[in-house]
Amino acid sequence: MSIMSISKELTIEPCYKCLLHCKMCSSVGIPEDIILTDQKLEEVLKLYGKNIAHIRLSGGEPLLLEEKILVGYIELINQYCTNLEVFEILTSGITGIHINVLNKVIWILNKIYAKEKKVGVSLYGDDIFHEEVTDSYGSYDITIHFITNLIKYKIKVYVQTPIISYGTMRVLNYCKFHNLSLKVIKCLKHGRAETMTPEVFSKRKQQLVVEEMKREYDKIIVSNSLKERKDCKCDRKNKITILPNGRVVGCVGMKQRGEIMKDERICEVI
Repeated sequence: MSIMSISKELTIEPCYKCLLHCKMCSSVGIPEDIILTDQKLEEVLKLYGKNIAHIRLSGGEPLLLEEKILVGYIELINQYCTNLEVFEILTSGITGIHINVLNKVIWILNKIYAKEKKVGVSLYGDDIFHEEVTDSYGSYDITIHFITNLIKYKIKVYVQTPIISYGTMRVLNYCKFHNLSLKVIKCLKHGRAETMTPEVFSKRKQQLVVEEMKREYDKIIVSNSLKERKDCKCDRKNKITILPNGRVVGCVGMKQRGEIMKDERICEVI
């Protein structure tokens, strides 16, 4: 079977501008002023569009993009991705224009042709810990308010968090209380995470935390970064990421590491 014909998951990272300064962010040090052009996105969608089943709009903070830029992306996605099953936005909900951010989400989701539409929101712990990780005073209250509004307007929402010893269980308790799915990802030692307190766990220890969480709650989604290599289906055959400069990589974390080797995954090399 040709690689081109395999069903794919596409992550679109259109820019790295963000109002937060999360310590484990994989985009640290990458210029924020570069924005993915329609032309670069169209090149990728022309090649893979019919086989893309899942699109994730990420960043940076994708909701900071101007409406005219988003319109261009949406039109291209609807034109080329005719078999799209899932479309999701991964966001903090923090744009500095808090009144409009919910309307922007609703507007995007209404325009996209996909069977399932959802929003993933990053949360790191209680108010003190979340604001320590994001280095942004008030970020916890804004994000919680955003999640509350998504629930109110019946938008499918899940929470995403890296495995951090202090914060993880507090996020779990929040999701249990609100009956939300929780996607757990590996906390990587890159960016400012080298100086995090407490120290970042090893992959094995993070996996043990996940197993404990799964026993406690049945709505845990485990990212490929926390799976064993034999169980990880994350490679260029079925997952691709387009960066703001138009470069295409297989694994989102590889944007910091130059070209990807055939079988390299960020969860294996960091």
